[in-house]
Amino acid sequence: MTTTPEDFGGDHFVSLLRNSAGPLSAQLSAVRTLANRSAPLADIAAELGTRTRARESVPTALAVVAVTVHRGFTECVESAVGIGGDTDTIGAMVGACAGALHGASAIPGSWLINLAGDQDVVQEGRRYADAIWDHLGLNA
Repeated sequence: MTTTPEDFGGDHFVSLLRNSAGPLSAQLSAVRTLANRSAPLADIAAELGTRTRARESVPTALAVVAVTVHRGFTECVESAVGIGGDTDTIGAMVGACAGALHGASAIPGSWLINLAGDQDVVQEGRRYADAIWDHLGLNA
């Protein structure tokens, strides 16, 4: 059976990830284990890897979010950048997740200063964050 873009929804995607027999399945299981024990960042990096390969950087980003997001947006993103390896990719994924979970107001003003002249970028980011929060049912 072939899946088309029209019938490829989120539930189907997550189901494929959970049921895959490949290395990503093992990595996602490791993310769960590391998150459940609030593993130190060094353990996350050692177990999942931090190179440019998606099978390393994506699970590492997910684990960093799971372990640090409760500490706030800034610490979550700083943890990702400090983990080593492909820090720009891991930091971008973690920043996107943390921003979606904490909202645009959690991003320090000093981080946004370079965007101040480009209100389109700021407004677009806020629209995306609001849409994610709405989709998750988190906006009041």
